[in-house]
Amino acid sequence: VNSKYEEILGEEVSFAKLVLQEELIFDFCCELDDGKMAGVVALVTHSKRVVQLRSLSLEGSKLVTAEAWEKALTEMLTKGSLTILSDLNLGGCGIGIKGGAVIAEALRVSSSLTSLDVSHTRIGKKVALELVSIFKEKQMTSVGLGGCDLGPDGGKVVAEYVSVSSSLTYLDVCESSITDDGAQQLAAAVLGNQTVEIFCYIPLKELRVGNLTTL
Repeated sequence: VNSKYEEILGEEVSFAKLVLQEELIFDFCCELDDGKMAGVVALVTHSKRVVQLRSLSLEGSKLVTAEAWEKALTEMLTKGSLTILSDLNLGGCGIGIKGGAVIAEALRVSSSLTSLDVSHTRIGKKVALELVSIFKEKQMTSVGLGGCDLGPDGGKVVAEYVSVSSSLTYLDVCESSITDDGAQQLAAAVLGNQTVEIFCYIPLKELRVGNLTTL
């Protein structure tokens, strides 16, 4: 990685992996804060090495403030620097409602993003359901909405989406308070959609054919 970004990111840059100029991963060990996040933004938006970036993971970056997330996501997602990004993992990051709104805006106009994880990111139920409405217009393959407080009615909305999706293979809505009718409708939807392979970490292919012996 260019020394300019190494200077900003410090030791954490050693955890960043550029694979075939397509993948950039900062794992849980990085402990990115606001200053280091600015370095990530600079790397993503200005480095010629990541022009072809397809996968970006900032999973578990809990030390970044919601304000810094909003700014960073705006810079990275809405200004044309990640035009072919297909996989974005922000699981466990405190991006907040405003950060979630930025993602929704970017997803709405994206023609490449097919995998999105915003589990446990404090985006709130309203933004999560807005994302679900956008998913219906996209060819999403993987969706993470764990811990988004969807509730029973939100579960019904997700169930409706799952029932019409022809591309979704992975769905996580764990710890989203989906109960009662919402849980029943969602369970029926994921079992009825043969495309879905993993639901809340449960391998549905094995379950459907009776080969699942341990949960």
